[in-house]
Amino acid sequence: MFYDVLRKLVSNKNCQCGACSSLANLDLKFIIHIGKIGTIMIKNYCKLYGLDIIIAHRLLKNSLSINEYALFTNKIIQKYSKKVKVGFTKNESFVQETFYYDTIGEIKCSYLSLRALVTNQ
Repeated sequence: MFYDVLRKLVSNKNCQCGACSSLANLDLKFIIHIGKIGTIMIKNYCKLYGLDIIIAHRLLKNSLSINEYALFTNKIIQKYSKKVKVGFTKNESFVQETFYYDTIGEIKCSYLSLRALVTNQ
């Protein structure tokens, strides 16, 4: 569905603004993590904070060689191991990866390429 809508938007050449011009470069990245977070109200906005928010944000800026993926931290896999793999075929395999961050330490993850979802590329 995402890619169908994206193709329609890209084919619409009526708008040449920066946002519309860069639609073809959009990628999907999912970071699936579990942990504790806190909230704080700043004026009318609810802000999230905590180590697990920082971990998810850092994982978005990882060094994977692919652009579209679903990345599951070991924390979520351990909690929902059977449910995480439901819905994926045997052709789709999880790749294990470990990231190290100076202020956080080691984060073990597994990821799955979303390339199979992209058609006509």
